Amino acid sequence: MYKKPLYKSRGKRFHSFIFTGKERDEETGYGYFGARYMDYELTTMWLSVDPMADKYPSISPYAYCAWNPVKLVDPDGMEAIDDWVKNKRTGLYEWNDNATSPENTPNGYSYVGNDDALLEDLNIRTNYETQQKCRVGVSPDKGDNYGRIGPSGANKSTVTIRVSVCSRYDENNITSDNPSGKTFDGINVTGYVNQWSRNLANEPDGMVFNGYLLVNGSNNFQRQDRFRMPSGEVVYETGTTPMTASVHVPASYVYGNILQRATINLGHATAATTNGTMTFSWSLLKRPVIY
Repeated sequence: MYKKPLYKSRGKRFHSFIFTGKERDEETGYGYFGARYMDYELTTMWLSVDPMADKYPSISPYAYCAWNPVKLVDPDGMEAIDDWVKNKRTGLYEWNDNATSPENTPNGYSYVGNDDALLEDLNIRTNYETQQKCRVGVSPDKGDNYGRIGPSGANKSTVTIRVSVCSRYDENNITSDNPSGKTFDGINVTGYVNQWSRNLANEPDGMVFNGYLLVNGSNNFQRQDRFRMPSGEVVYETGTTPMTASVHVPASYVYGNILQRATINLGHATAATTNGTMTFSWSLLKRPVIY
């Protein structure tokens, strides 16, 4: 891969070292990290696939620092470093800027690793399959009872979920190993729905099913959120309607309890109603639990 020298032709002064601290090639302007090159000029993206891509299937293999360079660093082009450790005495997760492996983890702590490793330590899966269901010959009602089966048509719903670690910044938790005060704040479960609908003339009708995301856990834990259209500008295919819902599970519950299942119900008036709905469900457990 090669491009013309941009810097000399534009009369710009060439700086070999910029924000990443890696030396740039004077001919191409690319930055060399060891495992791969980065194009600073155009997109700040890697020019080849992440050698560790199999470990993070939910992240683009070309994304620098998982699209979060403010929070993370990637010293060699292989893996963004973000490290959690676990206090052996309290059982609480703590952020440590200086712990990057079990070998340099302080005494009294066990090394956890990145966000995905923290989820796995909590016995929570990190990857979830996409599910799809279709209804032919029906479409949502346009009346007040939105979501009731009404005129003829067709609807296809494609859904999935994503589980992520939630953190906040607390000045009370600032230490020499955690100068930003980053603090574990719980788990977010986000549901994604994309609905495709057609009328009798096979034209987009713009009608959708209402729906809820429910998250269940031990000790009768249940939280829910209603699906909504994303805010801001969203690019999506004509005739489809994207919706999202998100449930926050606080750290106070995560410690000592077990998240069990996430369910998406579409086509009803209340979260508890399932008659006439399309239901999608995922186990959140990475490993079976015997109660």
